[in-house]
Amino acid sequence: MPVTKQELDQASSVLDGAVALLKGGGWVRRTWAADRQGKGIGVLDTGACSYCLMGALRRAREDVNLKYDKPYRLAVGAVMAVIGKFQLPELVRADDVYRWSCAIAGWNDNCCSGVADAMRILREASKLVREKGIEE
Repeated sequence: MPVTKQELDQASSVLDGAVALLKGGGWVRRTWAADRQGKGIGVLDTGACSYCLMGALRRAREDVNLKYDKPYRLAVGAVMAVIGKFQLPELVRADDVYRWSCAIAGWNDNCCSGVADAMRILREASKLVREKGIEE
């Protein structure tokens, strides 16, 4: 089933929201979210102010009221495509999201050089999603 413009817009909203979270609060390693003292907490905790790349995606997904549906899978797939340097697949399956979430968190913890690098990945992924819409 083809991706609709609404789904592409929602995927971009998740990616752009994740950028805003990192820009506004900061970036962390080895936990998906942290409070002001740097203690790891849940991404939906009201005290969360810093996020890893995957934590920012999960929080942004909730902020735009998406679940594990096609737009979120597309956003995660776009991040993985940018990190892994491969073409964004037409269909991102739910089991891909689980595996890729682990890979994205691993990249964040072991390869990402900081908040600017994480934000660059998210921006490139958002651009990739928008360009996908142009192709169709």
